[in-house]
Amino acid sequence: LLQEGKGGKLDLAEATSWLEKASFQGHAAAQLAFAICLLEGTGTEVDAARAVSLLTDLSEQQHADATYWLGDCFNNGLGVPRDAHEATRLWLKAATLGHELSRARAGKQFIEGVGAPQDTKTGVQLLRQAARSGNTKAQLWLANYLYAGVHIDKDFKEAAEWAKKAADA
Repeated sequence: LLQEGKGGKLDLAEATSWLEKASFQGHAAAQLAFAICLLEGTGTEVDAARAVSLLTDLSEQQHADATYWLGDCFNNGLGVPRDAHEATRLWLKAATLGHELSRARAGKQFIEGVGAPQDTKTGVQLLRQAARSGNTKAQLWLANYLYAGVHIDKDFKEAAEWAKKAADA
């Protein structure tokens, strides 16, 4: 509520302080929210290394969202050395836990050959699965690949269908 200014004035520092306290009590949602605050500097100083530690703990507990964020840290070198292979591994793990954006991100990695051997078939399969699940980013990425014909055959009709689904979401 404090993060959104509901029930009082907006106070990000106090809200983050409460998230930190709840995080220490083992509340997974609070731990994830606090880690994101640490990554973004919301209500606190940026501390990516501490965020990575929290995300790693959650990922080891099979927390899909935390595993996605941890993959993002490795992909961008936030609190850890940049490692596209580790990012892809984490996104694939999160995908097995039902995180569709992770499935789409892993798919892009395979299509582009970044952080994984280039494997267009696997990449498109992952991207299509995420798109079919309703993930709008996956739908747009798939539409772009199909429209441009980069790494996969051009298909303007299918590209338009995926773009429309994303726009209608």
